[in-house]
Amino acid sequence: MKSRPAWNAVSAWATLTNTRQATSSNATRWKKSSRRCNLKPEQNQQGWTPLARPSGRSKKLHPCPFSFILLSPIEPIGPSTTLSLHMSRRTDKVNELLRREIGTTIQRDFEFPGTIVTVIEVEVTDDLKEGKVWVGVVGKMTPAQVLEKLNSRHGLIQSAVAKRVVLRNTPRLTFRLDNSAQRGVDLVNLLEDIDKNLPKAPAAEPGEEEE
Repeated sequence: MKSRPAWNAVSAWATLTNTRQATSSNATRWKKSSRRCNLKPEQNQQGWTPLARPSGRSKKLHPCPFSFILLSPIEPIGPSTTLSLHMSRRTDKVNELLRREIGTTIQRDFEFPGTIVTVIEVEVTDDLKEGKVWVGVVGKMTPAQVLEKLNSRHGLIQSAVAKRVVLRNTPRLTFRLDNSAQRGVDLVNLLEDIDKNLPKAPAAEPGEEEE
């Protein structure tokens, strides 16, 4: 049986060994954790920098591989931006739907002798109370005559469209002239005139042999 002094020496040696192991384990864990990406924002808003070591040592931390992402943080899309995008897409769909229905109504219920009337584009306000209808006019009737006829009977067109397109508000339609169709026709006519005025190649005489 060991004496009391010898037993105390063994106990002290075991305690010292456990303390060293614990200290060594903590150091190992700190060495591993020092390579982690610990970041905090700077007050001067110049980016993100690693945290300092709590022990105050001058040893540099392992650089964070994701620091380049945090240097330029992306602002999330807020509710107002999402709502604005949703309303814009909704308005575009309403414009296209009204364009088709107004064009069908004009072709079915109106007559323009010798004239082609085409609905080019429709623009409605966000509250769906007002709508601009851009039309192209090509033919015998003048654009002023066509617009006068459409604007004087816009209520009839609105009622016909409201039966097929269900909206919170039926927009009050105002018809305006779009010159793109007429410009296209003028360009075609100009090309035809140029073709007519070009000198034609002389026709080969009968019996003339080709070399």
